[in-house]
Formats: sequence, structure tokens, C-alpha cells
Amino acid sequence: MKIELIKKIRFSQPTATEIKFIAKMAAKGLSKMLSKKLSKKLVADLTIVLVSEKEMQLLNNQYRKKNKPTDVLSFAPVEENSFGELVFCLSILKKQAKRHGLTLKEEFLYLLIHGLLHLLGYDHEINDKRARDMYLLQDKIYEELRYLCR
Repeated sequence: MKIELIKKIRFSQPTATEIKFIAKMAAKGLSKMLSKKLSKKLVADLTIVLVSEKEMQLLNNQYRKKNKPTDVLSFAPVEENSFGELVFCLSILKKQAKRHGLTLKEEFLYLLIHGLLHLLGYDHEINDKRARDMYLLQDKIYEELRYLCR
């Protein structure tokens, strides 16, 4: 999987190299737990975009009709050989990391896995069973990869 990182904000942590490394490891970890059909999708290119709270709020309102910033949005691929695009708001992740007692890299990993699962077709907003299944898989993958973020 090739990772393209688009930075629309200034930040120092995590570094671009760390973000790409975490993304590649998350994709590898995820592919080990999925069917061959789903794991084949994880070889395509992934775009990660980092935006401000203001831009995230605009995107969230435009695409989800929720007029507030959120932590991550996932967008299905529009180009051949693309896995899709994940848009993150690092300032939201920083707040959540503090609230959850995690480092910023750990919070990023957790939400990266969440976004990858969405790109694979998982959706926690359909019903309680689908939400439970998605979060159980997300938590399992996160616990196996969390050591990468130290």
C-alpha cells in the first residue's frame, strides 16, 4: 500500500514518517484478520489528509449533514488503484487522546483503523450488531498494533 499524505495544516507530532508507518502497519494488521477478498483491497493506494477544525466542520456538514468538526472522515475511491481517502483533524484527535489517556499516535492509530474499516464497507451507524462487530474488530486490531505507537 502506498500512502500519500496531504497536509493542510502545520503540525510537528506525529511526524509524516510516523503517520505513513502507522498507516502501513495498520493495513498489514487488518489484512491478516480479514478474508482474502477484503484484504486484497488493502494493497491499493491510500490518501491521508490532515485538516483544521474549520475545514473538517465544513466537510462533515457537506457530506454528513452534521455541522460540527469530527475526528475522521472516510471517502470511497474515485480513481482506479485507490483504496480511498481518510481525512483527519489532528486538533480533535489531540483532545480525544487526552480524554482517553492515550498518546496522539495511539489515538491516530485507533481512528485510522476505524477509517480503514469504513473503506472496507463496515458501518457502525446501520444497527447495533454491525456497530458491535466493527468495534470488536477495531479494538482487536488496535490492541495488536498499539506497541507501534510508543
